[in-house]
Amino acid sequence: MNELISSLSPLGLTFLISILACSIIGLTVSLYKFYKLFLNKAVSPTCEAATINFEQLNPEVYSDQLALYLKNQNSKDKSQLTALAEAKGRSYVLAWESGLNVLEVIVTIAPLLGLLGTASGLLGVFLGIGGEGGEANNAEIASGISTALITTIAGLGVAVPIVIFHSSFVRKIEILKSELEQIGAKIIQQISA
Repeated sequence: MNELISSLSPLGLTFLISILACSIIGLTVSLYKFYKLFLNKAVSPTCEAATINFEQLNPEVYSDQLALYLKNQNSKDKSQLTALAEAKGRSYVLAWESGLNVLEVIVTIAPLLGLLGTASGLLGVFLGIGGEGGEANNAEIASGISTALITTIAGLGVAVPIVIFHSSFVRKIEILKSELEQIGAKIIQQISA
C-alpha cells in the first residue's frame, strides 16, 4: 500500500485525498440516512389499526405526529384537514430528503476527481517520455501510470456504492410517502366523522 501511495505524483495524491474526503462524507451521510429512513419507524401500529386510539400515540413516530397535529387543529372540515396534512407531509418529506443532494454531488464529483487524477497521471507519463535529452524516464512514466489508474479506481470506487445508497434512499422515501398518505387519509376520515 505504501508503495502505491509513494508512486503517486504530488498532484495525483491531492486528487486521491479529495476522493478520500468524498468517501468519508458520503459514508457519513449514508449511515445517517440509513438510520433515519430504515431504522426509525415512520408508521406506528397504533395508526395502522382499524380505529386510531389518540391516547396511545407515540410522538416520536411520523404517523403519530401527524395524527396528533391534525387532532389538535379542532377542525372537522375535510378539505382544511387535507391541506394541513399535505403541508405537514411535505415537511416530513423535506426532512427525509435532506442530505440526498450531498450524495448526488459526491456521485458526480468523485469520478471527475478520478478523471483529473488520470489526466495528471498521463501528463506525468508524457513528461517522462519527453525527458531530458530525449530519453524516457521510466520512474516518471511508472508514477504517471500508477497515478492514472489509482485515482480512476478510487473515484469510481467511491461513486458506485454511493449511487446504490442514494437509489435505495430515494425508493424508501417514496414508500414512506405512500404509507403516510394512506395513514393521513385514514386519520382525516376518523377525525372528520
